[in-house]
Amino acid sequence: MKKKIVLLALVALIAVCSLIALTACSDDSLTETFYAVDWENSDIMGMLGGGVGDIVKPLIDGGRTGVTLRSDGTMTLAVVLDTSEDKEKAIKGALALLPLFLDVDDLDSFSDKYLSSLFPGFDKTQFIASVKEYAAKLGLSFVGENVDPFLEGLFARLTGESEESISSLTIPKGFGIELNSQYFIKDVGSASGKTFKGVYLAPTDPDTQPYVVMTLTENSETGDSLNVKIDFVKLDLTFVAV
Repeated sequence: MKKKIVLLALVALIAVCSLIALTACSDDSLTETFYAVDWENSDIMGMLGGGVGDIVKPLIDGGRTGVTLRSDGTMTLAVVLDTSEDKEKAIKGALALLPLFLDVDDLDSFSDKYLSSLFPGFDKTQFIASVKEYAAKLGLSFVGENVDPFLEGLFARLTGESEESISSLTIPKGFGIELNSQYFIKDVGSASGKTFKGVYLAPTDPDTQPYVVMTLTENSETGDSLNVKIDFVKLDLTFVAV
């Protein structure tokens, strides 16, 4: 059960990185601030609070995972694993269960269900190259030491091209995914009459609705917080200024 929750949480966090880049823009910015995940007030797949945090938090590098908003209008969203030796086994266990919890049987079904709809023209015959190509277009990049051999090895094992187990892989030190983009802040009114500070990211597409909803709450006493929602994957993450 713990492995299932770990995997769902990691997939959801990576989904934030992938989908957040599709939101719209506006105007305004703020001084540079780093926001770390507040696990007690985050909800992943309907699992709220400490139960999720107790399982997922130990596998995440808390000092590098979070959102940085800068005064020059640029931002970084990073999800980085804690790849220390005592955490590696749990991470590999979560990766081994990836096809099951994405509800796919193989690479073809994964590509048809997820990638083709999000990225028209995605070439599943050149999977790694296509992933990196579309990631770059969205401002996404993989971080860590010797990432390419790891991705290729993971791909081969998940597709059955290699008979080796995922446990034989070496997780790159500092492995994670990072989104770099421009951002803007705009006051947004709700139906109740309350005003929120919406955080919007480039690129802009006026014909689409954002997949991600982000709001900034300023509080001089408890500190500022950033809330990120992706409704269709039941993800509601809270980040706090540190």
